[in-house]
Amino acid sequence: MKTIALILGLMILTTASSWAADWQWPTQMSVGGFQITNIRGSANADGSGGATGTLQVPNLANTSVNLTRSSRGDITGSASIDARGVRGSFTLSNGGLRGRGSVDCSPRPIDNASIGISPRGEASGSGRMGLGRLSASVDFSVLGSSSSVSGSAPVRAEIDTAVASYKFDGRLSLQGSNGKVSATVSGRVERTSKLANQVTRFNIPSTSVDISNGQCTVNVGGVSVTFSLF
Repeated sequence: MKTIALILGLMILTTASSWAADWQWPTQMSVGGFQITNIRGSANADGSGGATGTLQVPNLANTSVNLTRSSRGDITGSASIDARGVRGSFTLSNGGLRGRGSVDCSPRPIDNASIGISPRGEASGSGRMGLGRLSASVDFSVLGSSSSVSGSAPVRAEIDTAVASYKFDGRLSLQGSNGKVSATVSGRVERTSKLANQVTRFNIPSTSVDISNGQCTVNVGGVSVTFSLF
């Protein structure tokens, strides 16, 4: 029985080795839902190997991709994309196309972004948008000429006048699509009177913020106060 098992084992290994040695890169294939064409490469005796090809990314651009095949048959790729405002280095696998980079978005680009690209070319993920001294955490989605962004950041600002000082502690919210982004802020203002040395706190409901300069005007106990948030 041991002899028979040994013979069967050798036959299986011989068959597997023969299959691996016969494997060659096809001229085109699909990985993670993405079509790859113009493939040229070489394979080793164990079935591993490397190749180059053209990665088809609808609504973005076709780009060159470097492919690697393991001896177990797993195929992965690496590619750089710079198209329609999406830039970064990406890894292709059976799980899809993912990477890090930046995305052009109004009013500021999104940096240090984690980006996933779907087989139909939609880029989505999260990153940071710089607004003056603020760095807002945002989520985004870009498909062709259509885009959306949403996010938030904590904000603090102070104003000193002849009769009182004001401290604003709140949260900025961003929302927009197709290049138009609006901002609102809500929170609390602490007013310290210089005449009576009295501290009063006021809740501030959602208030519009000028995205171009970061200014907003809020009502604090009947007094209009303008803060520069970023």
